[in-house]
Amino acid sequence: MKKHAYAFSDKTLSLWREKRLQLAVQSNRELLASFRFDGSTCSNMGVPLVIDYHVYLERDGANGYRITRSSCQPADNDIGNRSTCAHLENPTRHLAQIESYQPFVGHSLHEVLAWNPPVSPAGCICTRAHEDHKWRIVLQTIHFALENHE
Repeated sequence: MKKHAYAFSDKTLSLWREKRLQLAVQSNRELLASFRFDGSTCSNMGVPLVIDYHVYLERDGANGYRITRSSCQPADNDIGNRSTCAHLENPTRHLAQIESYQPFVGHSLHEVLAWNPPVSPAGCICTRAHEDHKWRIVLQTIHFALENHE
């Protein structure tokens, strides 16, 4: 097992891998990594929200995996996203923003370890720093799962 420089502890990544991550090989041989994030709004008394992340990967020879596409959206049963400050300010723009933001598409999964954007650990995804924090969790958990369980 290789030791990598993760932003989160191995214990935390292991817990997220077990409780939040699902890996499935698709018919076209892509690997679909689905991650469910449970958070809460940072306003309106902390309404729970549920966000689904999907990351599609393909084998990239000896380089591991390459990210081919990704998505982020409120889960089907989520009601909290409508209570976030960004959604209340402009629902159409907020949903378009989170659905279109796909960091690392076209890049190797190994490159996520060096990604160190400004982040905010609040439970919502109202700003880019909030989004980047969640994407960092998702991508590093996927890396951890694939590097430690192949």
